[in-house]
Amino acid sequence: MKKVILLFCMVMGMLASNVIAQEVHGISTRRVVYESDNTYRGNNGSSGKYYGWEVKNNNSIKVSVDITLYCQGQSAVWTNGRDAVPINSDKKVVKTQSIILKPGESYTFKREEHRSTRVDAPDSDYPISSYFIEYKAYKLQ
Repeated sequence: MKKVILLFCMVMGMLASNVIAQEVHGISTRRVVYESDNTYRGNNGSSGKYYGWEVKNNNSIKVSVDITLYCQGQSAVWTNGRDAVPINSDKKVVKTQSIILKPGESYTFKREEHRSTRVDAPDSDYPISSYFIEYKAYKLQ
């Protein structure tokens, strides 16, 4: 009877490990400038350059990557009823996306819907330095 219970526990443990997603490392990210078909009027005429974030799979396996883009901006607190003192606000989720990357494959995470990612038009409320991404990568069978 003990052998049957032990065998049953071993089989269930193996099945549970396959069901639970295994988080992996080996993903690299960097901010890049890319050329888009979506042009805008910039400081020096028309431009299609945007900031994006390249996500690359450096593993030898296929992975699923959940990407979250955050913005950490400034907000103000009023003191004495007339003076605004800037403070750092908490990070805010701006965009999320899930992708699948093959071994050695890279993907450019884009956000063209807001002027803050335009390279040649820096008159945005939030500079590109206030944006950052976080990700979680999982092994695919």
